Amino acid sequence: MNSEACFNLHLRQATRVMNQIYDQHLAQCALKTSQFAILRTLYFLGEVSQKQLQEALVLEQTTLTRNLQPLLRDGFLQIRRGSDRRQRLVSLTPLGQDLCLRAEDHWKLAQDAVRQRLGPELSEDLLRISRSVVALKN
Repeated sequence: MNSEACFNLHLRQATRVMNQIYDQHLAQCALKTSQFAILRTLYFLGEVSQKQLQEALVLEQTTLTRNLQPLLRDGFLQIRRGSDRRQRLVSLTPLGQDLCLRAEDHWKLAQDAVRQRLGPELSEDLLRISRSVVALKN
């Protein structure tokens, strides 16, 4: 067996650590990192189709649907049919906008904690490498 380090394993480990850091901060708003990512994306994009949201978040359809459910149930999101009956448009409710803005402060604390621990050079490297990895999907 080859002893070469596995990119996927190391990236998954790093992602779990990162999620733990952000989840710890976002817990103050009863949010998980995955939920905040949805809220924040919709805050900046506005109303989008589920397909557009799925692509922006780089998620499988089933994962997106599962992650949307608690946010819909709790009144933070709304879904309406688009001009095409099959299209479903997702947007933040006023309650969702408020939650996103409140959670932003906790997200910033997580960002600052990671940036402080990695330092400015590694922080920029992390963003650059992450963008490069995401670009592999095309």
